Amino acid sequence: TGATTQTLQDRVKSDSATVKDPINKNTYYLGYHPYEGVTDPTASDNPPYLIAYDDSNQSFTISLLQEPLAATRSTVESYLMTHFSLTQDQMCSLRYIISTPYRVNQVYAGTNLGFSFCAGATKL
Repeated sequence: TGATTQTLQDRVKSDSATVKDPINKNTYYLGYHPYEGVTDPTASDNPPYLIAYDDSNQSFTISLLQEPLAATRSTVESYLMTHFSLTQDQMCSLRYIISTPYRVNQVYAGTNLGFSFCAGATKL
């Protein structure tokens, strides 16, 4: 019982570093989050990445917002694995997309980069 039986969905939503998006009702930000509609001292105007969790379909949308992309992706991977006690196999089985906007990297914009250790991941 307790935390060991909590689903990832429950752990994400109850985590102290998770903030509910005030605009999109099923969206939660893990760690960093934007200022839009959030009056929270942990909001950031220049985060290295954003992790949005969609509760309606249990999916993660991860935006890498700083170069070097490989280092930023590695930081995201470590955060998720450490913060939510996930193995690499569990990470690879998540519903997720990792991308970067055009303003950060024109070569990889619009590509699902994947977690570095999962099959089919883009080598950065």
